Formats: sequence, C-alpha cells, structure tokens
Amino acid sequence: MDSPAENSPEKAIERWWLLLFAVLTATLSGFFTLITNVVPATAPFLALVLVIAEFLLLCVMIAALAYLASSRETKERIRNMLATQRMIVTTVVAGVVVVGVVTVTLYWWRRIVPVPDLIGKNLAQATMELTKAGLQPQKYIAPGADDFSPITHQEPSPNVQIMRDSSVHFVVGVLSATITINDPEDKGSAIHTTIVRGTSEGILESRGRLRANLLLKSLNADGYWIYGPLTVDAAGNWQHTVYVGQPSEVGKQFQLIAIVTQERLKAQGSEGGSPEYLEVPPHIATSELVTMTRE
Repeated sequence: MDSPAENSPEKAIERWWLLLFAVLTATLSGFFTLITNVVPATAPFLALVLVIAEFLLLCVMIAALAYLASSRETKERIRNMLATQRMIVTTVVAGVVVVGVVTVTLYWWRRIVPVPDLIGKNLAQATMELTKAGLQPQKYIAPGADDFSPITHQEPSPNVQIMRDSSVHFVVGVLSATITINDPEDKGSAIHTTIVRGTSEGILESRGRLRANLLLKSLNADGYWIYGPLTVDAAGNWQHTVYVGQPSEVGKQFQLIAIVTQERLKAQGSEGGSPEYLEVPPHIATSELVTMTRE
C-alpha cells in the first residue's frame, strides 16, 4: 500500500516528469532509427503515420502533466492518476519493444540483396551494378584481358541472396569457345541443299557475347558466303542449311568452315548472290576445314 508521502501531488508530478522523460528518450530514439533509416525506403506513408502518432502521444503526456500540476484534486484522484500512470508506463514499454522488433526486422530485411548478373558485362558496368546494390566488387583481370573485356565468371552466382557490404568476386577474362563440324565429313560430297551439323562449347555461356557462323567458299572463286548465326541448343549441338553451288558447278569443290566471333556478321540469308566476305572475318575460334565435292 502506498504511503501518504508517495501519494502526494508533488510525488505524482515528479513521477509524471520522469515518465515523460522516459517516453521522450525511448520513443525518440526508437522512432528516429525507424523513420530515418528503414521506413521511408519501404513505406513512406507508414513513416508519416508514425511521426503523427509520436507527436500526438507527446501532446497527451504534456497536457496531462500540465493539468496535474495546476489542479487541486483530492488524494483519491491522485491515486487514480498514479494507477493510470502505471498503465501508461506498461503500454509505452510494450510499444517500445514492438517498435524495436519491427526496426530490427526491417533493418535486416533491407540488408539482404540479390547478386546481380555480371556475366558478359565489362569492368565498369560490373562495378557500377555491384556498387548500386551495396556490394563490394573484387575483380581479377586474366592475362590478355583489359577493362573492356567481358566478365566470364562470378562468385556468388547471379540472384543468390547475400548481405549488403559482402564481396562479389568476378573474373575479367577473354571469352573462349570451340566449334566443330561433324557432318558432312571432310573430302565427302554435298548436294545443293546441305544440312550442316556440329557441336560447340562456350557459345551459350557467353550470354550473347559470342556468335557462330558457317563460311562456304568455292575453290574456283574468291570470297566466302556467310550462313548463320547458328542456333546452339543446351547440349551444344547445332545445325544449319547451306546452299552448295549451282547445277553448273557439279563436280567442283567447295570448302566449309565454322567460326566463332564477337562481331555480328552479315549473313547470306538465301541461296545465290555474291560472296559477302573476301577473307575470313576476325574470329576467336574455328573448326577444321571441310572440303566437299558438289554432286
């Protein structure tokens, strides 16, 4: 049971001042962290509601304190107000705990980000994307590569969820690939409409940075006809139709080669016409030459 001294108006006013100080300290620190660091980026309307709620709470506390300090109430009214004070303290503490839990949850939720897909991008593009995501770029430039060479490998993989400020390692390398013609065979024969089949590695992994084409050449004329680009499936297989010579060229020899380039070549598209290229375009990989006799 409270003593008369504890229930005096002076003691009540002192407790209300202490309560107001506690509310100011707890709510201002909790709401400041929540409103300035977390909420505006995720829910601006919620941030506004929290600011208004805090303002109203403080207005109620100050008004109650002013009323108590100026009124001449009986001891019974003082006891009732002290009971109300205890209830408010309990409510405020519970509210601060809830705000703290929400703050921590939202803080850590915002700290988790997906890793950007860097494959095929150059050094400047990769660095910009990682910095924007709040991640630390850790690069390795392979021999023969430069700042404009594409990213060929990264760790962690794209779209993996990691914490902000984590490091993402990537390799700035030289793209490589292989390509092989399996059919027709070298020193074989070919009809006018010939389906060429083969395999390739590194085309799909380049994410569109590498392209494969077929080059056809008559040994009796200069220049190459370009066919493609080749469509490589998930297993690395491809096939494409080429047009080998005219009826007047039966018995003559043609050469076929597959190449991998970084540049987009102007393809023949249909049979006939003049060769598009007098020499083999710049490339990073070629197949073996296949010599065919037109049937």
